Amino acid sequence: MSDRSRIVTPPPATGLTRRSFLRSACTAVGMTSLASTVFDLRRIAAAATLPGDYKALVCVFQYGGNDSNNLLVPRGTDYTAYAAARSNLALSQASLLPVTPLSGAGGRQWGLHPSLTGVRNLFNQQRIALVANVGPLVAPVTRAEYLAGTAALPPQLFSHSDQTVHWQTSLPDQPVRTGWGGRVADLLHTLNGTSEVSMSMSLAGNNTYQVGQAITQYQLSPDGAIGLGWYYDGNEWNHPPSIAVRQLMAQSYGNLFQTGYRNTFQRALDQDRLLSAALNGAPALTTVFPDTDLGRQLRMIARIISIRETLGLRRQ
Repeated sequence: MSDRSRIVTPPPATGLTRRSFLRSACTAVGMTSLASTVFDLRRIAAAATLPGDYKALVCVFQYGGNDSNNLLVPRGTDYTAYAAARSNLALSQASLLPVTPLSGAGGRQWGLHPSLTGVRNLFNQQRIALVANVGPLVAPVTRAEYLAGTAALPPQLFSHSDQTVHWQTSLPDQPVRTGWGGRVADLLHTLNGTSEVSMSMSLAGNNTYQVGQAITQYQLSPDGAIGLGWYYDGNEWNHPPSIAVRQLMAQSYGNLFQTGYRNTFQRALDQDRLLSAALNGAPALTTVFPDTDLGRQLRMIARIISIRETLGLRRQ
């Protein structure tokens, strides 16, 4: 929170850059829907008609806590105040990895946690940005308003689980219905034409971020489509359980819940078949990913992006 809270006017749809997107998104995240506040996504969609045009948004959401005060640390004359506030948790100034922001530092010096050598290298290559002092807000608020109890604040402000949901909805003052990723997908999915595979894919199970009105998130694992382990597609397989499933899918149901369940189940089977076939025919990746949970997820994301033309996807 700051006594100089202000609203930053978002850039026009044309000439959108990664830096301006981050700046506008962080301004909008606590005030209203990102899809309607940051920029008019429909205008961007209308402009994206060039052959071969493709865009993907990859969101890495870390649910765990982060000691951000020891991630980006002040150096120089500001270090004394940091060390006094952090006490025995303070990092030694000599251990910090110095970084020099291109702008916005106001002459202040900064350093990264000593374990973040990879992040420091990417920062020096201008391939990542560090966005500080952001969080869910209902409206801009000053420190004085917060202390006086007169500011409109998100409910359960110091509840970690509630705040992670607010980050995914960008609507911290309303009941949870959709996530901002799902609302973006609702606006852009028509760019994918008749593609039968969802543009919204998750490698970490159900999440609020990808919940939309029209687009359903499709879940994968780092090994590919999840599917039914005992189900065999195609009539050439004389497999009684699989035959029974196909018969159930072919029936008509008068009950809306039964019909909805059948449609969801059938859509999952269809997407599993299409995605598995596309992945099986994809060339091997040459990029080496670390053998960690996140590394395996990112490897699958790269494979999904590599088969975008097979799936008929221009936006994911």
